[in-house]
Amino acid sequence: MVRFFKASRKQAIAFILCLVPFSAFAGIAVIANASVTATALTPEQVSDIFLGKARTFPNGEKAIPIDQGMNSSTRDAFYLTVLKKSDSDMKSYWSHVVFTGKGHPPLQQEGGDEAIKALVQKNPTLLGYVDSKSVDTTVKVLLTVE
Repeated sequence: MVRFFKASRKQAIAFILCLVPFSAFAGIAVIANASVTATALTPEQVSDIFLGKARTFPNGEKAIPIDQGMNSSTRDAFYLTVLKKSDSDMKSYWSHVVFTGKGHPPLQQEGGDEAIKALVQKNPTLLGYVDSKSVDTTVKVLLTVE
């Protein structure tokens, strides 16, 4: 019964996201500072960094994930499409990780895409995500998901 409830909750969130007009949401771009030498990441590599399972880019450079604010639709879409988890799944995951002393959740930045881009532009160790419509030449895109 619990398994069914979790699947239903994820499906409900996905359905709600589908109601957002396509013109309002193009996709997710995982971004890094333009100086990062990594050229691409897989969804699994991004997931490992954002779940605290990896602390570096595949080439060994330090990677610090930065999360969008709590009320961000981009955050919800990122969790579902890249991390394959709902917001409540993520809260549960991080509660367990913090309780066992194995890590801490990514820092959060309010202010949406522009705030994330500004932080990533200034710090070569940060890994963030934005709506793909917000991408410009000031950051490097390492992964795009629709």
